[in-house]
Amino acid sequence: MIFDKKTDYLFWRKFQFYLLKKYGAKPEHKLLDYGCGEFYGLGEYGNRVGPLLIKYLDEGNYYGLDIRKSVYKENTKIVQEQEELEAKHPKLIYIENMDSVQIFETFDYVWAFSVVIHMGDEILDKFLNFVSSHLKKTGVLYMNVNIAPRNTRCYWKGFPVVERPMNFYTVLTGKYGLTITDIGGLASFGYRHDPAAERQRMLRVTRV
Repeated sequence: MIFDKKTDYLFWRKFQFYLLKKYGAKPEHKLLDYGCGEFYGLGEYGNRVGPLLIKYLDEGNYYGLDIRKSVYKENTKIVQEQEELEAKHPKLIYIENMDSVQIFETFDYVWAFSVVIHMGDEILDKFLNFVSSHLKKTGVLYMNVNIAPRNTRCYWKGFPVVERPMNFYTVLTGKYGLTITDIGGLASFGYRHDPAAERQRMLRVTRV
């Protein structure tokens, strides 16, 4: 399949849903959409996967978390206005920072798409610590990262765009009893959004 913003405005949402199903997400699984973003926002990044996952997963199995209060409020409004979404009782969560996360649940899947690339080292460390205590024994985290010599190229909506070498992720995940597998560049999955997509790698993170 090809996912290209030139031919499909909803490519961003469909690509994420395709990958999660490809790697085994089933309706009965509990899933945390970490950095869920705007469900129906403006622009090419404003149509995130949340609504598709809410409809697909069994009732109560979708958790969507974001650090922007405006996103939380808008997504809550969307769910309340759409009976098909509200009937699934998704859990929408707003946090001010990683230190304020309080989720008393473990997950089959944690999904962090275009999230880790915007995390500084300290925040990423706290995120992986959180993941290590919230994954089920057979749970898996999927995250995409920019693999390159360490650099912060620019900022997007106030968030840094970070590049790191693969060994950095290997060492940091190992610190929390996790291990990574590079399952391919985004372009290899049909993602045609960015010429640099092959440098963006999709990582599977599991318990050692």
